[in-house]
Amino acid sequence: MKTITSRFYYLFILTLFTASIAHSQSSAIYDISFQSSWNSTDHGTVPGNAHWSNLVGATHNASIRLLEMGQLASPGIKSVAEAGVNTNLFNEVSDYISDGDADQWLQQGFSPFAAISSATLEDVTVSEDFPLLSLVSMIAPSPDWIIAINSFNLRDGDSWKDNISIDLFAYDAGTDSGTDYTSSNLITDPFEPISSLINVAPFGSEKMGTLTITLVSTTLGINQSDVEQTLIYPNPAKNELAITAHQANPIENIALYDVLGKKILQKNSNSTSISNVELDISNLNQGIYILKVDFTNGNSINRKIIKQ
Repeated sequence: MKTITSRFYYLFILTLFTASIAHSQSSAIYDISFQSSWNSTDHGTVPGNAHWSNLVGATHNASIRLLEMGQLASPGIKSVAEAGVNTNLFNEVSDYISDGDADQWLQQGFSPFAAISSATLEDVTVSEDFPLLSLVSMIAPSPDWIIAINSFNLRDGDSWKDNISIDLFAYDAGTDSGTDYTSSNLITDPFEPISSLINVAPFGSEKMGTLTITLVSTTLGINQSDVEQTLIYPNPAKNELAITAHQANPIENIALYDVLGKKILQKNSNSTSISNVELDISNLNQGIYILKVDFTNGNSINRKIIKQ
């Protein structure tokens, strides 16, 4: 498996004010875990080097699909399914982020390197604007077999879904015609739609594992005045990023995250409320970042930032 090179494509520029947000949002934090149950009794003779590729995907809106049963696999899904390589899918998600249809790339490795293994995405922040979850992992080795979840909606009306358990089964990505785990490459020509492998040799009718989605916490919708009265500039930015809030509701804490959710910078008020903050971002790599601003009234806002 290859290591992903962090590169993004930028097709949009955010306005200086967050007044472009049309309505108050809420967000939720989830832990998302997949526990496999891959075994020789239910899924054919498990190869000695059985393992899983990274669990990868995104949170997004209804305008896109990372994959869909009955549809052809994208180049990104093909690469994951055939080789456990995430680069193409990562680039597809980056384009969706730039187009405003997704807000984050998700990735987590499995442990141990074995058929019976697990992967857990911890503290995944999900926005009301991007409530759909899609994930995929290669059943490895295999011709092009995967487990996946497509556009699962974490919203339940006006609230967030609580604890969820979903059985995941094997799928054929439709790009390789091999019939067992260690088949030589046999390109499917033309490609076929993604299909279920339930009761298709070597699989029986049993699940490959269980995806558990656990609600950790929720955040109420933000006050629109917090949005309209907060100035973040310049954006795109090269060396410094300035954040200015209304004096009646000053800043308590600021944190900057990369698209994978890793905290890059943090600055707090040290018990002294402030309305103006400058962040030195000159040493950061070019890319898309998420800025979170916490206010003293308990509200917070998130903004996409482009580092040039």
